[in-house]
Amino acid sequence: MTKRKKKKVKYLQWFPLFWAIITVVSYLGPLLNPKVTGIAIAILLLYPLVLGLNFLGFLFYLQRGKFWYALFPLILIIAGWPIHSKLVPLGASSSVPLKTDFKLVTFNANYGYGLEGENDSNGDLVHLLSEGRKPDIWCLQEHTANLNHWISSRVKYKNLIKKENYRTAIYTNFEVIDWGAILFGNYENSCLWADLVLPDAGAIRVYNLHLQSNRVTDQSKKLAKDGLDWNSPTFQSFRIILKNYSKASAMRVDQVEELLQHLESSPHPVIITGDINDVPISYTYRKLSRGRTDSFLKAGKGLGTTYVGAIPLLRIDCVFLDPSLRTVKHEVIPGEFSDHKPVVVWFRK
Repeated sequence: MTKRKKKKVKYLQWFPLFWAIITVVSYLGPLLNPKVTGIAIAILLLYPLVLGLNFLGFLFYLQRGKFWYALFPLILIIAGWPIHSKLVPLGASSSVPLKTDFKLVTFNANYGYGLEGENDSNGDLVHLLSEGRKPDIWCLQEHTANLNHWISSRVKYKNLIKKENYRTAIYTNFEVIDWGAILFGNYENSCLWADLVLPDAGAIRVYNLHLQSNRVTDQSKKLAKDGLDWNSPTFQSFRIILKNYSKASAMRVDQVEELLQHLESSPHPVIITGDINDVPISYTYRKLSRGRTDSFLKAGKGLGTTYVGAIPLLRIDCVFLDPSLRTVKHEVIPGEFSDHKPVVVWFRK
């Protein structure tokens, strides 16, 4: 055997250990604070690639009957189960809501632009707003006066909770004990909270939040249009996306920390809902979901995609419930009335 071949064999012997380290590092994304370490974003983006390669490796060896070899990528996949389990609701179960159950909807309405014209007659959304099915608690992001007019002309609510020109709003017929806002320094992103009395079930506090946007849509559309190519413009687009995402992630950490500090003084069980602009394997998601139930994982189906913009398959609109609240059903409403889909959750206390 030549020296070159011996060197190649030596490298191959160390490759499993090297790949195992890469895989484990990719699982650290939810633990790394992007405000503290910039590499957190790179690791977060590395995860789906590593998971996909491990899965392909498992299938490759399995197809060729090399079962012992197939064990290696399988073990690496199993090791990341705490992360994978946030993406697909395996074991989730839903039931038919009772009349006594409460219905909450969160919806980033994109300022109501998609509700005009032909989309105004979209059956799913109109059915959602019918008097017999209207949400008990409706949390909206990117809410405007025009959007309020559109809603008010179709369904009536006693209470519209909203702070001046900020874009978060809550509609409800429940009694409002108290409410307020956590402001993030701009009109687009904020957190509205309200203490509501549920009939025969006591009070809860609802936080409707819209965390910092990533502002990567234009670059994502450019990549989708031009296709991936190993040239300077492509790398420039990737660089801008990473830079914007990293900056926005750090801002979201500050916003989440402010929210979590605020809810410590809540005298009631808490629901956190809204557009978190981050994925279930992120640091932001981990902080928001800690000690709470993700309604999608309890009663959802499939991938639960809520964003229909340039980046596909994203679930960035969530409902996190206090452990004392039981998720009955989780549903995502399809349609082209926004770049987000409404998320509908039935719960009981």
